[in-house]
Order: sequence, then structure tokens, then C-alpha cells
Amino acid sequence: MNAMTFEHPASQATTAFHQKALAFNNVTLSYIARGAPLDHLLDRIAGGFSQTYPTRSLAVFLFDASARRMRVGAAPCMAPPHVQHIETLEVDAPDTPQFWALFQAVASIHGATVAEMLPLRSFAGDVAGILVVCGAPGAADDGLHADPAYRQTVGAAVSMAMLSIERSLAPDHIRPPIETAGPSHERMALAIEGSGTGIWDRNAVTGEIYYSRGWKAILGYEDWELSNHIEDAYKRVHPDDLAYVQETIRKHFQARSDTYVVEHRILCRDGSYKWISSRGKVVARDSEGNALRMIGTTTDITEVKQLTDKLRKSSELLADLTSEIPGMGFQ
Repeated sequence: MNAMTFEHPASQATTAFHQKALAFNNVTLSYIARGAPLDHLLDRIAGGFSQTYPTRSLAVFLFDASARRMRVGAAPCMAPPHVQHIETLEVDAPDTPQFWALFQAVASIHGATVAEMLPLRSFAGDVAGILVVCGAPGAADDGLHADPAYRQTVGAAVSMAMLSIERSLAPDHIRPPIETAGPSHERMALAIEGSGTGIWDRNAVTGEIYYSRGWKAILGYEDWELSNHIEDAYKRVHPDDLAYVQETIRKHFQARSDTYVVEHRILCRDGSYKWISSRGKVVARDSEGNALRMIGTTTDITEVKQLTDKLRKSSELLADLTSEIPGMGFQ
């Protein structure tokens, strides 16, 4: 009789948490890519965070540098008088200790506790706003800020909020038609993730890449095992294919192609190589036409390549055999 193994309940809970978080993030990214309204996106990010951590609330404020004011982007759990007070503040720069102290003082007036405040920086490095996490008034320190899963969730919220803001600032001629985020879009994103196709999202300025769980699974990795640096991504490309991949993406960044399409070999976790097909497109450019952000999908085509190779070899063998028989032609 085979021995039965059981996964520890804590491990099962952790796996379920990550799966739910990744599904939420992938759907949100699909909404961002389709140009959903900024207020809808920020409300979704804030609401999703509070559902995951009921003892915390998340708010996003946008920085209006010309007016020297903060404008609410999303604050579903913050009292209206508190929001209004923040919007009356005169702000020179929201990423300074002085503003942090002022923000905490205002929060205390309205009976709120600020757990952390993080700047939202654009691809150009400018502060476009802040992301604020508040805790229950007078609650004891629960150590949540040191939990890896919590920190990962906060980091994802910052990234998605900034991508949403950056997308909203893109010129009209490079934005896709606005589509309302709905069940059909959510089903589409989940279907892509469950089809063996991976999703990636690249910041063309910093070189950072977000990979979906499905993308990492193609190479045999768990979700936490890959870095998001472009230098590491290029190391996984087969040396004989690297120049071709880099030249193809360079042409697309320079707007010399409508889409980015490549087929190449990539190094897997077990040391083997797989053939993949990647398709993508630059979805945001600056005023000078420089690429800012690119999203796409990757599919495992190893079996197709192997079958094609076998058919080619069979055809070559048959051609060699028929050529040795006088009067017989090979079609």
C-alpha cells in the first residue's frame, strides 16, 4: 500500500492565499491594460487590499504639483471629513518627513492611525501621489508589517496603483478605447492564466518585469523563485537566440514594428530548454515616443517544435530513399 501524504493546513492556507492574490492581481492588470477608468482601478486596488486585511484600510491620493494639493484617488474606508482635510493641505512635496508628520497629525485629529505611507513614483521618477495604509485607532501592534505575505501585498498594491496612474497620463492617441471592467474581462484573464499561457508586464524604463504565476509555471518555477530584472531574463534566453530576441524587441521599442513576436529557447528550472512563443506590444510611450510599458503573453511551443522537427526529418529521409529508386519522384 502506498503511503499517503498530507499537506499541512497552514501550507494549504498559504497556497490558497497566494493563488487568490495572484488571480486578483492578474485581473487588475488586465483592466489596466484595457484602459479602465483610473477611479475604478484605484477603488478596486483599495477594496481588494481591505478585503484581504480587514484590520487595515488603504487609500491613494494623487499629487497636483501645480496646485500644491493632494486629490483623493480612492479612500473607501476613510471618513469624508478626513479626506476633505487632507485635500486642503498645502503640499510642496509629499515624499518628505515634514509631510509625513503633517499627515500623521491630521490622521490623529480624525481618530485614525497611519501604519505606513509610500510614495507613488512615475517612470520618470516624479512623485505622482501616495499610498497610505491605516490601522484601527488604538489597536495594538500586531506585527503584520513584518509578515512577508503582507509586504508582498502592499508592494503589489503600490505597483498596480502606479501603473494605473501612469496609464491614465498616457496621451490619448496611444490609449486603447476605454472598456468597463466586467465579468467578461475577468473570465478572459482567468482563462488565459489557466490555459498554459503566461502573462508578462515590462517597465521599459526601469527594466522590471512582472510575471504571472502561469508564466513561471511554464519554466517549472514557483511564484516566488524568479527575480523581475531584465538582466536575469536575458540570462535565461538560449545564447544562440539572444541577439535575435534583443534585436526584435529593440525594433519594437523604436516603433519599427506593430507588435513584438518571437520564438526562441529558454532555460527552465531543471536545466533543460523549452521553446516558447512570446507576443507583446508597447502600450505606453512618452511625448517623444520612447517606450514606457509593454505587456504580452508567452506560450510553450516545445511539442509543436519537436513534431515539426520529426516531420522534417521524415521528409528528408523519404526524399533520400526515393532519390535512389530510378524513375520514382518524391512530392
